[in-house]
Amino acid sequence: GATTVVWAPLVRPGEEAEQYFGAGRNPPEGAVIRYWLPTRPRGDLTLSFHDLRGREVDRIVGREGAPQSAPPRSAGLNRFVWRLRHRGPTPVAGGTADSRAERAAAGPHVIPGRYEVRLHVDGTVRSAAFEVRADPRGGASGADLEAQLALLIRLRDMTGIANTTVNAIRDARARIEAEESSTIGARLAETESKLTEPKGGRAEARFTPPTLTAKIAGLAARVASADAGPTAASIQLADQLEARLTTVTREVERLLAGHAAPSRRPDPKRRRNVS
Repeated sequence: GATTVVWAPLVRPGEEAEQYFGAGRNPPEGAVIRYWLPTRPRGDLTLSFHDLRGREVDRIVGREGAPQSAPPRSAGLNRFVWRLRHRGPTPVAGGTADSRAERAAAGPHVIPGRYEVRLHVDGTVRSAAFEVRADPRGGASGADLEAQLALLIRLRDMTGIANTTVNAIRDARARIEAEESSTIGARLAETESKLTEPKGGRAEARFTPPTLTAKIAGLAARVASADAGPTAASIQLADQLEARLTTVTREVERLLAGHAAPSRRPDPKRRRNVS
């Protein structure tokens, strides 16, 4: 008969992984950060990660009520596994993270090089350096990996703009529907469907064309599928998707101009931060 593979989240403080039943467990996938706290912090504990130029690439906060995978805040020795990724895009509001489909998207992997982790706790900052090494089986040059990362950061930012626009649409629709303004509400719903799946989930979107965010995610997956520089075709497709995104976000701004302003969003054409 058919083989069934069952997975379940295996979570311990400072780490999140998926454990397949009946199979061994691999070492942690990422950089293992250990730190000692004399007492439990009074407030939040933050781990920030910076590249060789000092630019912040990721920031994770441990606080009361945070997931088990957040940085632990216990007195004594603590352990956290950083996934070696840049921060992800702004998520669509309302996700519960109870399933993989609803979890916030991860950012692109960092490229090989020197990095610094900074521990922010109770007004003090401690730092340590570490190195991310290249896969010895790969043959990509440093320039290729930097070009790949630049395109992946660009696609991440495009996803964040699309998600921010979706959040603005849904906020506006909630207000508009309460005022029984069905015409503009219907137009906003149609525009939203160009960007992302319906709020009900995949079942409603099964027989609809791929959304703009799905196309961006698909391109990002292809670009990140190997340690290699992006192809000219990938860059050209990113240009086309960015132009389409700009058109849709401006359409939303026009729809909301006389009713409710959308959340402030960055312009896709503006200079991007590599974090």
